[in-house]
Amino acid sequence: MQTEGRSTGERCFWIERHRRQAALLCRHAELFLASRGLRLDDFPAAPRGLRLLGQWVEEASEEEAAEAFIEGAGALLALLLMDALKGSHRERAGVHRIALGAYGFFDPFAAVTASLDAEHPRRELAERVELAEREAYGEGPVSALVAGFARELERARPELRILSQFEFELLLEGGIEVDLRTLARATRSQGARAQESALARLVSMLPGGPASKLSLREVEGRLLPRLVSSAFLAGLPSDVQGPSRLYARPLVGDLHLCLCLHLEGRQRFLRSSELETWQLEGAQVEARALSNLAQASMKARFLRFESEEGPLVVAQSRDGLDAARLLLPTLHEVLAAELGPRIALGVPHRDLLLAAPEEAASVRTLASRVAEAHRSAPHPISASLFVLSARGFAPWRPDLPLGASRPSDQE
Repeated sequence: MQTEGRSTGERCFWIERHRRQAALLCRHAELFLASRGLRLDDFPAAPRGLRLLGQWVEEASEEEAAEAFIEGAGALLALLLMDALKGSHRERAGVHRIALGAYGFFDPFAAVTASLDAEHPRRELAERVELAEREAYGEGPVSALVAGFARELERARPELRILSQFEFELLLEGGIEVDLRTLARATRSQGARAQESALARLVSMLPGGPASKLSLREVEGRLLPRLVSSAFLAGLPSDVQGPSRLYARPLVGDLHLCLCLHLEGRQRFLRSSELETWQLEGAQVEARALSNLAQASMKARFLRFESEEGPLVVAQSRDGLDAARLLLPTLHEVLAAELGPRIALGVPHRDLLLAAPEEAASVRTLASRVAEAHRSAPHPISASLFVLSARGFAPWRPDLPLGASRPSDQE
């Protein structure tokens, strides 16, 4: 298929701007184009590239409109929009989006899926591209809502600021996490005034605000553990030091245990002063949080994959709790059924736990996967490996023979 009248020998170098930052998207797009006898290096940028992609989506048969087509066409759409709208690739726990403008986010794979299912695929794809443009200009559903939250934050809590964003999920100063997804659904058809009122109410409930003080009875069922790194604690701003410091207990290696309150529309770390107000010891609150985690893990997803180096088990429930499941006393029993009694594992970020048998080839592969996931994570925890036995977990030490006794195995 010809690419709309390109002259012989003409090359399109636009893709080179994205190879480093979006290498995975480029690989999927290259495979997709190779199946059509084309090269990514020669593919035209928008708008010609978008017109050609729209033609393929419209002509796709039911056999073609499978996962491989969606992955390839979605990756190509992402690259085209990133280039045209000056966006960037973002990934969290295997979920891929493109960030556009100040607060906009767009899902190119959902756009391709919806277009394939539509009565008029090319028209649907064009409407999805318009949605991406609105996100880039601050008028889309994600960008407009997050911008409204940022304005209310500046008005009512100017000492706080947004440190990072993934779609509707925000990380604020002091380790405060806010998820605007529920608010977005609740106010979708209620107009701007209702949305502004809901945002003002949410901001008023952030730690330090007039509605932030909560009793133990209000939160005991919402307490959950969170693993963080030494680097995370060291990087906290001064407002969470001293009497307002976060509750944090060292575990092993660079891991620390914090506690989180999962409240409507937001999550935040528990502060040591709150335990004092409730007249509770840390161990008591940790036990309650671990019980809540066990309850929340009844439907956790542990998936087994086979590779040349051996089996790999991935906990990827995408509920923000997978790394914390390292703390569950029943984890060894669950993993040992798939991997044997000696287990190596990693928790590169809050949404991912990876485990493999503690064998040479498996450990090398596991270490590579953990390091890569840690490097690209918006909420990294640790690039280190740990060993898990029936008695607990400990840092993995490459100087010890595989399967040797670890500190956690000692009486």
